[in-house]
Formats: sequence, C-alpha cells, structure tokens
Amino acid sequence: MTKREETKHHFILVHGSAMGGWYWFRVASLLREGGHKVSALDLGESGIDPATADQVATFADYTHPLIRLLQSIPADERAVLVGHSFGGLSISLAAEMFPAKVSAAVFVAAFMPQPSKPPTDVLYHDYTLATMLKRPAPFYREDLSSQNFVSEKNYGRTKRAYIVCKDDQIIKESFQRWMIEMSPVNEALAADMFPAKVSVAVFLTAFMPHPSIPPSHILHNHFFVEKAGVDSEQVSADDPGKPTIPITIQFDAGLMRSCFYNNCSYADYTLATTLVRAAPFYRDDLSKHDFVSEANYGRTKRVYVVCKDDEAIKESFQRWMKEMSPVDEVVEIEGADHMAMLSKPLQLCSHLLNIAQSYD
Repeated sequence: MTKREETKHHFILVHGSAMGGWYWFRVASLLREGGHKVSALDLGESGIDPATADQVATFADYTHPLIRLLQSIPADERAVLVGHSFGGLSISLAAEMFPAKVSAAVFVAAFMPQPSKPPTDVLYHDYTLATMLKRPAPFYREDLSSQNFVSEKNYGRTKRAYIVCKDDQIIKESFQRWMIEMSPVNEALAADMFPAKVSVAVFLTAFMPHPSIPPSHILHNHFFVEKAGVDSEQVSADDPGKPTIPITIQFDAGLMRSCFYNNCSYADYTLATTLVRAAPFYRDDLSKHDFVSEANYGRTKRVYVVCKDDEAIKESFQRWMKEMSPVDEVVEIEGADHMAMLSKPLQLCSHLLNIAQSYD
C-alpha cells in the first residue's frame, strides 16, 4: 500500500456567494469514496442555513460556521481548506485565525486577498478607478416621462446607427436589440432639436428613445425586466456619497447560465436556480487593511486552481490575483467554467488529492 493510499485527509469545502455546500456533492462523494473526511458546510444565510440577514450582520457572522468547525478540530490535526469564488475570502480569514490547523488553502477560481491589504482591492480591481471618479447621477423622472420628448418629424428623420456590445452585462444584447426593434435605426434630444446639423446619431450600447414613447418606458423595461444580475442595491443612508455597492446580491437566471454555469449540464444549472439565495456583501468588513496578515495567512501554503473557461472570474483575473499574492502552486483545469466542481468534478478531485498529499 502506498503512502498516498494510507494517508487520509480532511477536506473542508467552502462555497461562494448565494449558494451552499450542496454544490460540492460530486467532489465530496469522490473524496469520501476514497476514505477521506469531507465537510461541505453552509455559511451564514446560505444553503439550508436558517439564519436571516439581520442575524448575519458581519463577515465574521457569515463565516462563523467555518470558524466553529476549525475550532472543533484537535490541535494536532490539520485540514485542507478549499474555497470557491467568494469562499476564497472565508478560507483566508480561517487561515488567518488558525494557521496551524491548515495544511493548505486551495483557491478554486476564488477571490484571494493580499496580506495587509483590504479584500476590496481584489473585489474592486477593475472597478477602483470608476469608484474614484464617479459622481451621483441625477434622474429626471418627470422630464423623461414626457410623451413629446422627441418627435417623428425631427428625431425620426435623423440617420441613426446602433453599435451592439455583445458581452454587455448591464444593458444586455437582448435589450439593445429590443430598442432597435422598437425604434428602427437607419443624441436623441440634440437630433430632435438640430436635425439638419446631425449627419448620423450613433448609439453605443445606449438607451435609445422612440418617437411618441416616453424614455421612462424604456428605462422601466430595462431596470425592472432585464435586471443584469443585481436584484437589490442599497446606499448608506448616513453617507450617500459612498460607492453604491450592493449589500444584497441576487443573480438572475440568465447571468447564471452565461457566466457561472456555461459548461455545466442543464440539470445542474436548473438545480442551482432553484437553490440560489440572496448573497450578503460586507463592504465595511472587507475594506479593512488588517483582514489577513503576513504572519498568519501569509505563511499558509496556498494553491490556486485556475478554471480556464470561467466567464464570471475570468482566467486573466485569476492569474492577476496570484501574481499580486504569489502562491506555492498553480494548477489548471481545461474546460472548467466557474462551477468546476460540477463541470469538471473528476479533474478537480484529482488535483485536490495531489495537493493534500504534497502539503501533508
């Protein structure tokens, strides 16, 4: 019997936002069949955890089931922490609190923080400049509800071209094409006021009005029918100037299929849409510079699993994170979408076994 066959490990599988431990069922089954111990827990207000939003007020509350589990592990035992997506931040906090109980921290297409820097540096990587330059946006409801905002006589005779951005997740391609159908193309107010001075009006993934239909009709259809993934967004009442980061996120079914479950079976995707829950977002907690330290989290062995077909946390961003915070090993899974545990369970399981053996 080889050393690998003799050694049994404890794998703690940590899910990402809006989901639960249930989605690890294939990988968990494979590991258990090999005689390994597996804990696929539900974090706060996730999966079948009964907690409600008011009971999970902080990131520590959210991660408490994982912390409680690690507290229960004897001092002379170690576990392999496996964090997926947003779960990467949870296993990072656990490694910070219990470095001696973690043989390796494995990040599967997961957010991975840097020591002594806030996790928001990672979460807002492509968003940081925008948050620095953003200003509150006025919304002119009464003006945009006017039936005579633009006319067929002026705006209607202006040559118009629409540039469709096919990967737009805010004003989705389907909605862009709906506007084109509603107002066939051959700056709306400027074109209506100065039609003789406009050779062509070009709409770049833009809201495009229709003669005799108020613009509010289009805005209403977009924000209340299309909904590009974010279902609930709130602004701090005491500081409206803060970035409007969603504190509760609900992924819509279309976004889940195109970005998260793009290589998964339709059955797995359908199951996910029935079990998805609203995901809390802890902006203040994740803005702390002391979230993890070099002394604890920094000395934990870390491995990054790159999912090459991930459309949610794309390969380029996964590689950027490991460059910003170097890891001990990088492995890749060809054909894995964001949900590698469902789209490529055998490959992921094999990598986890190799990692556990290497860092035992």
